[in-house]
Amino acid sequence: MAKTESQKQKKEPSLPVLAVTNIKPENVGRIFGISAGATGSDWTLSAEERLPIPSHLRDVLRDYHNATGGSPENEAHMCTCIDAVLLTTLAMAKRAQHAARYSDSATSAESVHFQFEKDMKLPWVRGNTTYLISGQTDYSLWNGNPGTMEANMLVCEAKQRGQLGKYQALVYMSMLHHARKAARRDDTSVFGIATDSYDWEFLHLNNDSKYSACTYHWENGQGIEIISTISKIIKHATDLSGDPPLSRKRTLEEMSGLEFTSLT
Repeated sequence: MAKTESQKQKKEPSLPVLAVTNIKPENVGRIFGISAGATGSDWTLSAEERLPIPSHLRDVLRDYHNATGGSPENEAHMCTCIDAVLLTTLAMAKRAQHAARYSDSATSAESVHFQFEKDMKLPWVRGNTTYLISGQTDYSLWNGNPGTMEANMLVCEAKQRGQLGKYQALVYMSMLHHARKAARRDDTSVFGIATDSYDWEFLHLNNDSKYSACTYHWENGQGIEIISTISKIIKHATDLSGDPPLSRKRTLEEMSGLEFTSLT
């Protein structure tokens, strides 16, 4: 039910905040009801799914490293490389579908895009207390039409090299997974990436709340695997868009209280 203007003006009681960064790794599974599962075929790449690294991406990454050689490898430094890899891969997917002359924009990669630095909040009952779990995703992959867009993948960039933030990524994924379940989506699976731009840990939380992980290392010559796995996740997001429903679906926020807001 929509709120009246007078109701909107009333200050709603605030919930105690539980920051994502304050959730200990050993507590993630217990809090969200997720557990590790077999990697299985989650990360298997077929011959058709293995894609070459675009030459211009190689050139850009080489230029970045040459230009920043000797500088501290901090978050801002790593962000430039992560930007290049993610955005180039999505652009490559969009060009490929455009070249194939897909006519239905609702089921094409044109409906998929990245958003940056989104605040993510979800009311969560723990014991006898309702908390507001709150944090900030660095990147999120969105699909669908305006007004009905939903996230499918969340990316956490490391604050420094060697600290990937796997469990923080799992927390964000669990929040989105819970919201998709509450909204009764057919596919409640969520992908995640934790990376420092050198090491890329891919995560998948399936419909049964089981997660698997696979790590590739750019410097170990696994750039093809990194690009191809990101592309495979983008393809999954494209497929989720599907045909527009005959009636409007209730949004994740309406069904679970999950909020994504842009930083100002």
